[in-house]
Parts: sequence; structure tokens; C-alpha cells
Amino acid sequence: MPHAEYVLDRLATKQCRNMMYELRVDAVKTYYDKFLQQRIKDSDACKKLLRQAQYAKVQPDWISEAAWRAICAYWCSPEYLKKRRLAQESRDQPDFAQNRGGSRPYGQTKQYLVSSDELNSTCGFLPTGSFLGLVVDVVLKKRTS
Repeated sequence: MPHAEYVLDRLATKQCRNMMYELRVDAVKTYYDKFLQQRIKDSDACKKLLRQAQYAKVQPDWISEAAWRAICAYWCSPEYLKKRRLAQESRDQPDFAQNRGGSRPYGQTKQYLVSSDELNSTCGFLPTGSFLGLVVDVVLKKRTS
């Protein structure tokens, strides 16, 4: 049972984080639509920031006024703005680690295993054909390329 509680807690935390992200984007879109008479896309809204008074004007019906004020204050806090700026800078770096989208094809993995066997025979410290050997080989290739 403790594992199930852990999984549920992780899921709830992630969902809450996603809801907060979407809530801010929706608030920006609503403000632009209601007060500036401009429709903007999600991709544009996520890049924009409002002032606390502007966020306060677009409170959703399902959030209490006290909670909404606290959320708006957080979005305008130096702590949030710093985290946001650091995350944007991290995403904008040219060497940002790209998701490879899944596992490597079997043939390519076999080639890596063969080259890790060669590395093992010359270095003599990794078991032949081991997963660790594969990982070391991949890391060495990334460092040299």
C-alpha cells in the first residue's frame, strides 16, 4: 500500500503543477480577450506576463477570491519570475538535451555492444557485453562527438 500512496502523491503533484501552468495561460488569454479584445494562442499566452491587478480581473469561477489573490501574488513574485527566467534560459540554450523519442533500433544497439566489447578488451574493467559497458560506450561517444 505505501507504494500506491507514493504513486498517487506523485501523480497528484504533477497534475497540480500542470493545472497551475494552464491556469496562468488561461488567465492571460482571458485578459487579452476581455480587456484588450485580442485573441491569442496558447503559445503566445505562455510567453506573456500580466501585472497582479490584471490577473485579479480574470478570476475563474471555481477558485475562491483568497486563493486567487494568493496565486496572482505568486505569479508576480520575484521567486516565480526568477524560476521562470532560469527555465526559459535553459530551454533556449543550443545544447539543450533533446529527447531521443524512444529506444535505439536493435541493429544500432548491437553495434554499440560490439564496440563496448572492444573497449572492455582494451581497458579490461567492464564485463563483456554488459549493460554498464553499453552505457560507458554511449557516454564516451557523446563526449567525443
